[in-house]
Amino acid sequence: MVFFREWVRTISEEDNLALDITSISSYNQEITAVRSGYDRDHENLEQINLALMVGSKTYRPVFYCILLGNINDRASLRHFLSTLDDSFGTDGYKIVMDEGFCNKANITLMYDMKLKFTISLTKSLNIL
Repeated sequence: MVFFREWVRTISEEDNLALDITSISSYNQEITAVRSGYDRDHENLEQINLALMVGSKTYRPVFYCILLGNINDRASLRHFLSTLDDSFGTDGYKIVMDEGFCNKANITLMYDMKLKFTISLTKSLNIL
């Protein structure tokens, strides 16, 4: 985390940080985060999830976190933001996310954390 603390200081406050999660299939039984989960490629393999934040202007990776393979994007956002906050705080960042992260709980969480964010809304979202 020392590297990330120093690295994140090089990010401009004007830059938006794009966040996405991808799954990586694995045959490895030694990696404790490997789990059965939803696989977009329909491979019958267990997987891990990799959350990655990238500067939208610089295209530089800013921070990453390995997540359990059986947790979807919506459920894993809380863990990712907690890890990010514990590592070097969340002040000054503007995070951009796709609709895979969109639900009432995540929007409430980000408001409570006073995060600046842009998120694609889903048609099924009911905030009221």
